[in-house]
Amino acid sequence: MAQRYNTGNPRPSNSMKDLNDNALAYDDFLNGEQDEAYDRFQKPFPTVRRQVADRIDEITGAQKSIEQYTDEAKQAADNAQNVADANTYYTTPEDPDGTIAGIAGTPNGKSFRVGQGVGNGFKTYINKDGVAVEVAGSLGANDLAVYVSHDENDNIELSSDANGNTIAVNDEFGGSHVVGIDGSLQDKIESLDKNKGPYLNLLSDANNAAYGAVDEYGHLHLPDMQSSIQDMMSSQQKKIEGLIKNRRVLDVRECGFNAKTGENATYAIQRAIDWLSWNGGGVVYLPEAYYPLSTFIIPRNNVSIVGDGDRSVLLPYKQNTAIKYAGTLTNYLENVLMSNFTIEGENQVLLPGERYVPDIKGTYIKHWRNCVMDNVTMLNIGATALGNDMADNCSIIRCRIENFGRLAPNAWSAGIWERPLGASGIGIGTGALDDEPLYMAFNTVKNGTNFPLFLEPQGGGAARGAIAISNILMGGYAGLADCGVDGFQAIGNQMRLNKFGILRYPGTNNDGKPGRRAQCISNIIDSNTEHGVYSYSTKTDPLIGWNIYSQNQITNNGKDGVNFRYTNKNVVMQNETVDSNHIYGNGRHGINVEAAKEVINCDFTNNKIWGNGKNELGNGVNSSVPFTACSINNNKIRDTQATVTQQYPVNLAGALTDVDISFNHCVGNAQNSLNLSGTQTRVTTNFNAGI
Repeated sequence: MAQRYNTGNPRPSNSMKDLNDNALAYDDFLNGEQDEAYDRFQKPFPTVRRQVADRIDEITGAQKSIEQYTDEAKQAADNAQNVADANTYYTTPEDPDGTIAGIAGTPNGKSFRVGQGVGNGFKTYINKDGVAVEVAGSLGANDLAVYVSHDENDNIELSSDANGNTIAVNDEFGGSHVVGIDGSLQDKIESLDKNKGPYLNLLSDANNAAYGAVDEYGHLHLPDMQSSIQDMMSSQQKKIEGLIKNRRVLDVRECGFNAKTGENATYAIQRAIDWLSWNGGGVVYLPEAYYPLSTFIIPRNNVSIVGDGDRSVLLPYKQNTAIKYAGTLTNYLENVLMSNFTIEGENQVLLPGERYVPDIKGTYIKHWRNCVMDNVTMLNIGATALGNDMADNCSIIRCRIENFGRLAPNAWSAGIWERPLGASGIGIGTGALDDEPLYMAFNTVKNGTNFPLFLEPQGGGAARGAIAISNILMGGYAGLADCGVDGFQAIGNQMRLNKFGILRYPGTNNDGKPGRRAQCISNIIDSNTEHGVYSYSTKTDPLIGWNIYSQNQITNNGKDGVNFRYTNKNVVMQNETVDSNHIYGNGRHGINVEAAKEVINCDFTNNKIWGNGKNELGNGVNSSVPFTACSINNNKIRDTQATVTQQYPVNLAGALTDVDISFNHCVGNAQNSLNLSGTQTRVTTNFNAGI
């Protein structure tokens, strides 16, 4: 085609040259009769006429191809149907190739097959005017891959394999269907031609395989992901926010903790606690892992810490406590559950040159209210394992503690072994309030330096409300130590294999004294190396007493079953009751008041005291201290052993005033009589059977 703007056509000014040339080129593109037009840069491009003609040729060629394929497919189907409908014949001696019977049974122009023997397939013939014409390329027995049939209306064409399984269908609208694909092949191909995501950018690898896509919002989609990466991150953030908002559980892994790195876990745990605290509370979950702690974790109000049992292990190291809260009377830790995790103190050590530090604990919580410690295990702790002070309506239940006070020394001073501060299994400081309810139940505490369980005042008064129920307390200096609690109840516990079973004394800080108004009921106090029950003090403080020891089994202890020893000459033992206990097989005396200024208003009644004195001479009831207004009544004081070890049923060397020693059953003792060697004023000794 001529280049009109180069053949004398009027030319505009230079300032309009590009616009005029573009207009002329566009006119040639739309209206030109040639195959090509030229732009203003002399580059050719096809005209509309050429593009339309090419498209028509493509459509015509495609239609012819479709018609050709349709004819070929129909012919193949007809041939396959013809073969499928053919009758089968077999060779006989009279008809060696089987064609005689085949011609006789097959209409002119139709096919029949002749079997060629087992495993040799068939030959196909056509009856052409009575002559059997073999069809070239006859199929073997298993070569006929497709059989074609129609439905009863002759609309749907079915293709089946040799076993009769349908493998393809051609419907009445010309659609081809293949087993395992929904819809026709034409529908599938048509859907591929449509651009359903004009803004979807595919990311491909070197082999052009798509591995991701970016949508119109810039979101990255990856295989097997239900939504975009951005949506998933947003959803996760919303989930965390929802957990926090709804006071639910927050996993420390969502706060940066990685168990595989072995790195310090303090900050991830603290971050989780703080997040929940800022948003009203919840539960921090510690999944199965080891959690090294470079410093202590600070608990917060309304945020609980729950782990996966023995598999969630906090590992404090150096001189660090695992969990610490230093509250005040106006700042209690409140509404916290700590449950189902372990604190392992094997990495707690004293720094070079440092002496024992009593604050190297498992937990150290001072001033806690409405809190629970449940099913927490503490092992190998440097000082006191569970050292929580100033409780208010709190519980310690189902905890397991072993090898407590591991770093504490045994101090020798002035010929006496002094106990180091703390270094116990469960150590409770008291005295911030007059009433400090605390429930300690179903705990197992064993093998340590000081006491599996003890309570002592911390510079305050004797608080009320502590209860210990069904604990097993073994392998310490004293299984249970009451160093100044008011109204302490110890019920149904086992104190075995300690130095003392129950110890009531001023405490390691010497800030208390044997408690008052306590009840020690139905405990098993067995096989401790010295006294079963030992109430002891060297202080000048007066003792109120009013303690009850009842229905305990106090057996096989190394020295006395029950021993009272107040060495200050001004301290009186008063208002004590020892009633209905089984006191058997102890190394020395059954009940012994070893030292006090005087015993006043005390009763030893209804006890079964037998077979004591196993290791040294011992009596059923023994004392050299003066007794006033006391009774020793209704006891069964016996020795039924083959070799008798219990000496006198009652041996009192001190002065007796207004004392009743009556209705005791005294049988089998080595010296089976009352041995009362002190002065006696208004003393009755009635109906003591066996004397």
